[in-house]
Amino acid sequence: LGRRRYAPPAPTYAPPLRLSVLTFDHAQRGEASRADAAFVEALAARYGANEIAPVASYADAEALLEVARSRGCDAVHPGYGFLSESAAFSRACGDAGLLFVGAPPAALALWGDKIAARDVAVASRVPVARGAVVRTASDLEAFLADAESAILKARTGGGGRGIREVARGDDLSEAMALCAAEGGRAFGGDDAAEGLVVEELVRGARHVEVQVVADASGAASHLWDRDCSLQRRHQKLVEIAPAGLAAETRRAL
Repeated sequence: LGRRRYAPPAPTYAPPLRLSVLTFDHAQRGEASRADAAFVEALAARYGANEIAPVASYADAEALLEVARSRGCDAVHPGYGFLSESAAFSRACGDAGLLFVGAPPAALALWGDKIAARDVAVASRVPVARGAVVRTASDLEAFLADAESAILKARTGGGGRGIREVARGDDLSEAMALCAAEGGRAFGGDDAAEGLVVEELVRGARHVEVQVVADASGAASHLWDRDCSLQRRHQKLVEIAPAGLAAETRRAL
């Protein structure tokens, strides 16, 4: 609209009632006034006021569903990360008669499994870094014979958790155990038994994403690109949109 001012018309419908919930660790920092206290009380009753770990409280699907049912909600928007990427939580919302604002369980299960997701990418002819599934330190050592360093990833999870850089000469058994344990604590699953993903480390690469949005009818589109290369401990700190790509690169994406 350029410089012209736009006044949206007055709504002709009653806006939906929105209920926000807050985890107990935020409430301890004096932010409880911004959320419904019921969720904080549910967490305190379950874990005890001094026993709530941030990951446990954020991932407490049962407490969230209890609040949603008790307050008469009909939909749950789980935010970003953690439960928003949980196939089990998406399925639990459906079982409870609640609309999960996000991807269906089957899609979340596929993309939440790095081994299965990588297989889909390869089958779809998407370029990927050289990688493998490793279950023992010997497997990892064999992979590193052709690479000075690599990225070891838990099969499940995200948000920078369960990811470690490894190199020749490292204690590979310890690295695999720590990686699997971190992924398991945050997202469940038995990565130690199912195997970890290792990929050759590409230094100096940019982390560029294309956000995709779809609805229940199957219509899908994209929200252009963003650069997420500025990270700390494999976790994005800043997202720059658009990503500053060459026109031909953007068209290819």
